[in-house]
Amino acid sequence: MKTKTEEEAHETPSGIVLIPKGMSVAEFNAKKQKQIVQEASNAFWDVVAKANPTIKTGDFGIEETQEWNNNCEKAVSHWIEMNTYSIR
Repeated sequence: MKTKTEEEAHETPSGIVLIPKGMSVAEFNAKKQKQIVQEASNAFWDVVAKANPTIKTGDFGIEETQEWNNNCEKAVSHWIEMNTYSIR
């Protein structure tokens, strides 16, 4: 059984996101952003693979993979920043 500090963040019926105890908002947002990038990246490569059915491997260089991940994280971060409105 998970303890309260091990529980995953979840959204309440009222739309409030509960962050696990001991995790900062910045840590939570960074983790969530990495999950978004991973899910989006998987979807992207699925489309590429389906468009090229004769290719049977998914090889991609280590350096290119890291660069891809970094650029995707930057893009998602920028998109979130540009589309988040704060009340002042």
